[in-house]
Amino acid sequence: MEAGDYLLVVVLIVLLVVGLILNPAIPIAILFFLYVHSRVKQQKSENNRLAEYYKDIQLKKQDAYYDAVNKRVARKEGTNKK
Repeated sequence: MEAGDYLLVVVLIVLLVVGLILNPAIPIAILFFLYVHSRVKQQKSENNRLAEYYKDIQLKKQDAYYDAVNKRVARKEGTNKK
């Protein structure tokens, strides 16, 4: 967690305690916000991890393709020299 996230959690905990005294619907909304906030962060990190994974796969496919093309060109040049 970043420093801003810790501050956000502290502020929301204070609001939660005050909200329990004033109105029970307020803490429920705050807890829901915290839950949604954590799920969004998890989803973003998962998306970033998968994006890196698929980027690596795409680069490997591209490298394999270029290797195959280079071998084919080298074979043609070898047969043309003879």
